[in-house]
Amino acid sequence: MFDTLFGAAGFAVPLAALLIVIAVPIMIARAFARRLDQPENFAGYLKRARKGGVDLALIFEHMQWTAAAKWGFVLLVLANLGALVAYHGQRFVTHQAAVLLVWIGANILFGLMILLGRRRVLIVRRPPEK
Repeated sequence: MFDTLFGAAGFAVPLAALLIVIAVPIMIARAFARRLDQPENFAGYLKRARKGGVDLALIFEHMQWTAAAKWGFVLLVLANLGALVAYHGQRFVTHQAAVLLVWIGANILFGLMILLGRRRVLIVRRPPEK
C-alpha cells in the first residue's frame, strides 16, 4: 500500500528528515522571538501596572508528592526495567510487540498515577509597596 501511495518504500524517511531539518529551526526561532517579546522581570511588570492602576499579585506554588505519587514513581521505574528485560528475552517479533504494548500501558497508567498523586498549593500575595 505504501508503494502505491508514494511510489517508493524509501520516500518517507528522507521526507521526514527534511521536515525535521526545516521545522526545528522554525520552532527555535519562534520560541526565541516569544522570549524577546516578554518583559525582563517582575519589576517591569510592577512599574507598568502601577502606572495603569492595575493590581498585581505574586503567586507561589508549593507542590508535595503524596504516597500514591511516590508509589507510582517506584512502579514506573520497575515496570520500565521489567519491560526492558522482557523485551530482550523475547525471540519473536509478535512477543516483542506485546511487551511494547504492555510497556506503553504501564507508562500511561503509572504516569497518570504520578500526575494525579501530587498536591499543589498556590499562595497569592500582594507585591510589596515601594
